[in-house]
Amino acid sequence: MPSTEPLENAPSGSPAAPPIPVLLMTRELGIGGCERDLAKLALGFDRAQFEPHVACFSSGGFRANELERAGVPILELRIRSYRSWGCVQGLRRMARYIRDHNIQVVHSLDVPANLVTAAVSVLRRAPVVLTSQLGARDLYDPYTHRLLRWTDRVTDLVVVNCDYQRQQLIAKEGVAARRIRVCYNGVDRRDFHPAPNPATRRAALPAAFQSASLVVGSIAALRPEKDLGVLIEAFSKVQHLRAGMRLVIVGDGAMLAPWRALAKQFDIQDACHFEPATAGVLQWFQALDIFVMCSNSESFSNSLLEAMACGCCSIATKVGGLPEMITDGESGLLVEARNPADLAAKLERVISDDILRQTLGVKAAERAHGKFSVQTFVRTAQQIYLDQLRKARPDWR
Repeated sequence: MPSTEPLENAPSGSPAAPPIPVLLMTRELGIGGCERDLAKLALGFDRAQFEPHVACFSSGGFRANELERAGVPILELRIRSYRSWGCVQGLRRMARYIRDHNIQVVHSLDVPANLVTAAVSVLRRAPVVLTSQLGARDLYDPYTHRLLRWTDRVTDLVVVNCDYQRQQLIAKEGVAARRIRVCYNGVDRRDFHPAPNPATRRAALPAAFQSASLVVGSIAALRPEKDLGVLIEAFSKVQHLRAGMRLVIVGDGAMLAPWRALAKQFDIQDACHFEPATAGVLQWFQALDIFVMCSNSESFSNSLLEAMACGCCSIATKVGGLPEMITDGESGLLVEARNPADLAAKLERVISDDILRQTLGVKAAERAHGKFSVQTFVRTAQQIYLDQLRKARPDWR
């Protein structure tokens, strides 16, 4: 595991060095993967070494409340548009905050925040400025894509959440390998774990679904790249294999109506439940026997990681960083993207074999809590900050 030793060991009898002030940033502090990662870092830091601060465009939200309860200060930049006087004022506000709190590391965790931290880097307001690339860039419009390439050049390092993303930045964006570091997302055992009481694990489901023979499902933002139409079609092909089997999809987004219509088209609407997005996803993961991620574009999925941590038998497409998460045939199954027939075949395999399904679920939880623990995530991030500070300030103590 990465070391978290101080930059320099203090001589015997000398006072301990003060913690390093770090400013973490996302656009918002609501429900979302980047916001969740920011909270894990801010709340998980070794406070003897790191002093967390948080910045966002607008305050409020689920994560803001969580951070405030833990005593983490939050800076609201009040940025509504990049092309406005408010953005200039927000940058000034951030520069003053960095100076007044002696911020040593600025780390942005989503694309909107990357653009702001890049400006901070150009102005050299902090010794170390890091951005994050946590998803595929081909999902962005050409203008945003060009801006992201600019951020790659002017900041000190790009932090990615899987090796696939690192390879993409090298091959497609021309970023030097030495300017990229991998920091896998982490899951907290306290937040995501198998149901302690199997008899009541389906209490969150609609009453008609609580006695289901098996529950297949997915939890995701309902965007086109999540491709849940593939799951709906595949489920319609295997529904006959076990009486009383049900499909559950949790999330909101632009594709909700089209996918509802598709469930009706395949005549599975009575066996399919759509649940709005919720902060309390643990009980929904625990209610699933089989979790499916059929995205056609993905980096490192928090949703898949959390499903694995909850002991779900997990099936995911062979895209992005998902094959780095699942060892095929050992801690889950991998399928071809955009292929309902392949997904139906893998579903049939685990629906028909109770022992295989249960074994894959147990191994998934072991892998999630072992290789991808929140403790490893935080330690890796801390080591990245220390390494970059050593480069930026060789004389720093």
